[in-house]
Amino acid sequence: MQRAMTLGPPAVSADLPVAAVRDLIRRHGLAILVALLLAGTLVFPRWWVLASSPEDGVRIPISPYGAGAIGYDESLYTSSIRHAFDGHVPVSDPYLENHRSVPPQRNAVPHEVIGTVGRVVGGPFEGLAVATTLAAAAGLVLLYTLLYRITESRWAAVALIPIVLVGIHVLNQAEGILPLRHKEILAPILRIDPERELHAWSRFPAPIFVLGPFFAAVLALPRAVDGAGRRWMLLAAVSLALLVYTYAYYWTAVAVALLGWLCVLGLRREREQAVRLAKTGALALVMALPELIVLAWSTVSLPDDARARVGLEGLAIDTSLAVTILQRLAFGVPFLAVLNYGRSRNVLYAGLFLAPLLLTPTTGLIPQPWHFHTQVWGVFAIPALVAGGAALLSAAPVARLVSGGRALLALSVLAAICASYVVAMQARALAQTDDAFAISRDEESALAWLRVHTNDRDTVVSPSVTTNLLLASLTPASEYIADGGFSTAHDEELIERILRVQAAFGYSEEAAFLRLNILNEFDGFPVNDATATTADLERDLEEYLAFFTFSFEITDQQAFTDRVNTWRPRYRELLDTDAVLSAYPADYLYCSRRERFFDAEAPAPGTYVRPAHESGPVVVYEIVARGDEGAREFTGC
Repeated sequence: MQRAMTLGPPAVSADLPVAAVRDLIRRHGLAILVALLLAGTLVFPRWWVLASSPEDGVRIPISPYGAGAIGYDESLYTSSIRHAFDGHVPVSDPYLENHRSVPPQRNAVPHEVIGTVGRVVGGPFEGLAVATTLAAAAGLVLLYTLLYRITESRWAAVALIPIVLVGIHVLNQAEGILPLRHKEILAPILRIDPERELHAWSRFPAPIFVLGPFFAAVLALPRAVDGAGRRWMLLAAVSLALLVYTYAYYWTAVAVALLGWLCVLGLRREREQAVRLAKTGALALVMALPELIVLAWSTVSLPDDARARVGLEGLAIDTSLAVTILQRLAFGVPFLAVLNYGRSRNVLYAGLFLAPLLLTPTTGLIPQPWHFHTQVWGVFAIPALVAGGAALLSAAPVARLVSGGRALLALSVLAAICASYVVAMQARALAQTDDAFAISRDEESALAWLRVHTNDRDTVVSPSVTTNLLLASLTPASEYIADGGFSTAHDEELIERILRVQAAFGYSEEAAFLRLNILNEFDGFPVNDATATTADLERDLEEYLAFFTFSFEITDQQAFTDRVNTWRPRYRELLDTDAVLSAYPADYLYCSRRERFFDAEAPAPGTYVRPAHESGPVVVYEIVARGDEGAREFTGC
């Protein structure tokens, strides 16, 4: 009897969580399943790349920049994940061996987490697939939780998820409401044509990696401010800190919204709520302090030309985005107007709606502020639009016109259409990318050899944009030329490297400077034609080395062309320079079909090599001294 009395209470308490879980599954199991299925639809392409194989060639987890539906943002994000997978944490300059001592790369925590997960699950892309799957699942389940909390209807909450997905996709395709009147904007949407782009929420690192922390913060913050307890404050603080570690555009917009909320609480003289909000924010800042230190360190040490390459302009207001901002503001006014601002959460929802619109035209605070309206606003607007929509439907005149049954039926039909749309769009995107993620077996053999025989102290030389992306993501080796948007090197070094590589491979002055001039109507962006084949896009990309390196510095085509022309005398000099690659670390030369896109007239003299690996037309040469066994002067690919 004594034993029974001792064991009885723990058994009862142990049954409580089980009963709670059963009740949760009974009430929300179907809705959670739908959320997980939609999350799986968003991330399935990564698993498809891992599991499938083309008839001719080998599938790889990276495509030419912009030349595939999953594309650059969906793959291994250049070398950051690879370096984390190889154990080099924190990640610093992701390309150049002689810059590894620079400050750590900011907002690299997602890359480092994925690379570390990859060490456990067998590879960097496997790590990306696993991490983004977990992130998508958490994001959509928490989105359902938020929608349920707002609507207080399980069916409405689950039905709204696919509607939200399609709504955000349309907003990103059209960048507003008014552009939908143009056939070229509306037609691809009606045809369910992804235009070489998957749904916005499938992109990496944002927003798929930050959806979970964001929705968790939106759920926890009002409860923390209303005094629900320390656990809610801790959850809110952790969620906010995770935003700082993941995506600058999310946490900066949230910070603006929270400052606005704090001001409202101050004006209302709601001192206790204001103190709780301030404590939560302060706790989040303490948790995020390491990332904030990295951010300040890297910002202070970043050279001016590197700032220009990543789109950090002077402090100003960009009025060209006024129409886009006003459209979104006008669209939200009816929803914002009906909110009951006596509830703390509605003040937060309104602040989240407005914050990205305030930051979008503000240049000089953060690079590329257009991210606020392409990747942030659609997500931040969800709580206000849903809460406002629920308030509109419950208004007396509307409630008499639309009965609950009719409203739910209409919502269900729309949800079914939107869910079918998302599935169809993802399926079409996969069909479009069938070739984009394939390389020849010969090239896969060469990359596999480099994975085994090189490390980050070995530099592989290639003048090809795509080859450097493949080398950076799929091998541990360093590269001779760098994506300027991710490098802290000065422009002088970047262009010197470009000229030396092209001279080493023997590209004529005409061919070399064709790649450095900006001649098209898209301000140097080489991959806007969604109708081109992958092969055409890849070749086009190789002609735009200037964009690959200097990116946002290309704002005035004529000024940039004048700048390029000043490099011509240096290139002529380098064509006659002995051992032209010796100015920077160089250990291997890479030759594939991409390196042969341009005619090689006469490589600069004095670069001696010997074959290290040959796979049909793909050859990896080791750079050696002139007198080494098997050495011969490099005469081109």
